Amino acid sequence: MHLLSSHFKYSLLPSDFLLPNEHVYCRQISFEITDIDETDFTFHQVALPLAFNNMVPKRRCEYLAGRICAKMALKQYKTEEHYEIISNSDRSPCWPNGIIGSITHTESIAAACIASESTHTNIGIDCEKVISSDLCKEIEHQVLVAHEFDIYRKIKFSKELFVTLIFSAKESIFKSLYKDVREVFDFNTAMLIELTHDNLKFVLTKKLAKRWNVGDEINIQYRVIDNHVFTSNNIKMVE
Repeated sequence: MHLLSSHFKYSLLPSDFLLPNEHVYCRQISFEITDIDETDFTFHQVALPLAFNNMVPKRRCEYLAGRICAKMALKQYKTEEHYEIISNSDRSPCWPNGIIGSITHTESIAAACIASESTHTNIGIDCEKVISSDLCKEIEHQVLVAHEFDIYRKIKFSKELFVTLIFSAKESIFKSLYKDVREVFDFNTAMLIELTHDNLKFVLTKKLAKRWNVGDEINIQYRVIDNHVFTSNNIKMVE
C-alpha cells in the first residue's frame, strides 16, 4: 500500500483584501508552481477539473490553490458541511445554494472570498502582479479608456502600476457582476471616475442585463503590497 502524499505545498496568509464586512469570509495562501498530478487533488480533497489532462503544471497549481482557498472559506462559514466546488459549464465556480463567492490566483498567491446571499448580492476579488513595461505598452489601450488616461496623468503612480490596478479592478467588477449578467463584457464597460488612497469609483458605460444600468456606480477597494495589487468589491443586500 502506498501512502497518499502531496507535492503541492502552501502556506496560509492573512488576507490582503480590503473587505470591511464581518459577513465576508476570505482565505489567502502562498504557493509554488510544481509538477502535480491527480494524487495532489485527491490529497487536498479537490475534484479534478474536466480539462485536467490538458492543463500545464502552472494552471493545475493555480486551480488547486484557488479551490483550496474556497474550501477553507466555506469551512469558516459553515464548519459542519463539506462541499465540492466544481466548475459550471462556463468555467465559473459552482457555489452551494445561498452562497456567492469569488476566486483569484497569480503564480504565487491564491485567495477566495464568500458571503451569504442573505447579506450580500455580489462579490468579486482579483490579485495581479504588477506588469512589465513591455506588457503595459501592449495592453494599456485595451484596458484604459480616454478618461482613465486623463486620470493617470494627474497621479503619481507608474503607468505599469496604474494599468495593472485598473485591469485588476475591472476583473473584480466582472467577477462581481457576472452572476447577474452571465456573459463576457469589455473593459470599456466600466470607466474609472475617481481614485483615492484605497478606493476606485467606476461608472458603467453600458447596460448589463436588467439590474445594471448606464451610470450605475461601483466602488472597488484596493491595496498595493509587495509588487501585487489586490482589488475587491462586495455589495451588501439592501434591507
